[in-house]
Amino acid sequence: MFLFSRIHPLLTKPSAVLLLTSILTGWYLLLPVSFPVHDQMHTVRILEAKQALDAGQIPPRWAPGLSSGFGYPLFHFVYPLPYYLGAGLLYFNLSLEQAIHLLHFMATVAAVYGMYFWARKLTSSPASASLAAMVYGFAPYRLLNLYVRGALGESLLLGLLPWLFWALTRFAFNPTLFNLAVSASLVGVLVLTHNIGMLMFLPLAFIWTVILLKPKVKNLAKLLAVFVWGLLASVYFWLPAWQDKQLMANDPIYNYQDHFPFIKQLLWSPWGYGASHWGPNDDLSFQLGLPLWLGLLVGSIWWFTRGLKIKQKIISSLSHRTWTVSLAFVAISFYLMNIRSDWIWRALPVMAYFQFPWRWLLVTTLFASLLLAWVSKQIFSHAGKLTYFWIGLLSLSLLPSILWFKPARLEPDQSLAICQRLLSHCPLSPDPTQTATSYKLSNETALPLPKTVQQKPRFHPVTDLEASP
Repeated sequence: MFLFSRIHPLLTKPSAVLLLTSILTGWYLLLPVSFPVHDQMHTVRILEAKQALDAGQIPPRWAPGLSSGFGYPLFHFVYPLPYYLGAGLLYFNLSLEQAIHLLHFMATVAAVYGMYFWARKLTSSPASASLAAMVYGFAPYRLLNLYVRGALGESLLLGLLPWLFWALTRFAFNPTLFNLAVSASLVGVLVLTHNIGMLMFLPLAFIWTVILLKPKVKNLAKLLAVFVWGLLASVYFWLPAWQDKQLMANDPIYNYQDHFPFIKQLLWSPWGYGASHWGPNDDLSFQLGLPLWLGLLVGSIWWFTRGLKIKQKIISSLSHRTWTVSLAFVAISFYLMNIRSDWIWRALPVMAYFQFPWRWLLVTTLFASLLLAWVSKQIFSHAGKLTYFWIGLLSLSLLPSILWFKPARLEPDQSLAICQRLLSHCPLSPDPTQTATSYKLSNETALPLPKTVQQKPRFHPVTDLEASP
């Protein structure tokens, strides 16, 4: 207890806590090594974005090296911002994997610091906000995206979301033109960062701001302006994609019904590096994380014992409104991850775009971290010596994240090997005109075909025809 009593003053001076959390959770991203992940296609997509920019495409639309060299309108349909950023890093002579790792680390720093500022804005407690930022940084689903899935879009999304909700919270408290512009800009960034994240979080962001905003017609008009301006800022991407999507075959690669996590998997599931499949024995972890479960448990006990006795206070108090809406978002997300919500997935065609029900861990991870800040503030304010016990409990519960959640193995930079495996003619190869022997057309199964095309081309439009008799 003596040790944890010394931690509490450190939490009130968050610089060291935030920096240490960022470094510990992103340590492997800073090393000059590589590690295997599921979504290696992000590596070549960054290269394709740079190829498009070099050819004068501003903004990039066409990925010239995909589909065996015939090209593909990748950036016309797929969220482009991560690839813009990655392509920009390549101009600093970084390798493909170095650029990917740097983007993931930037997302890590943004996630940790963003959660701190958002939680501090709502709780006015640096110690509580520091705990929330630390737990969010070590959240299993965030580390899963870094070291197992390699999901660049979701990693950047988790870095962006605290800043988006921080900006919307500032706007709700003080709807000035400056706060409106910042919020609208981040709404536009959300649209460009992740297609599924946009569908998931735009409604939640709107509801969140309405709950916090003073109910005046003028304020509601400004709120609408935030989202209209944000959508207009990104209209060059989403409007053509929405219009032209009708030209593409709607053939989902994954059946969402195979990917509902079991309740016990959300409570605890072993860290793994394999795939998601039907049943409770997936080869990767879907656990929410013990610190977040502790926050939800303590907060829920408070709600059902003390909170229900003071309903009027809950309705009128800003802190209680934010707690209530956050808890509601978490509860809805849990339900949508449960197979009993299948009727909703079948009733709403848009749900199929989410592909994996466990993707709603994005919502639970974000808002459960915020709730932990609120619970911590209540304990720090009213529980006396329980403060040190709470800090110690959360610190110990982070040990699995620190000790277990890491890459499967470390290896030399694999930029060339990944490029040759995913592109038929890799620009990084000693002879880019030769077809890479490790290339397989099946590596591009994630790219839907136009309705008028029956199958992907199996030869290069120039080199393979020239080589033929």
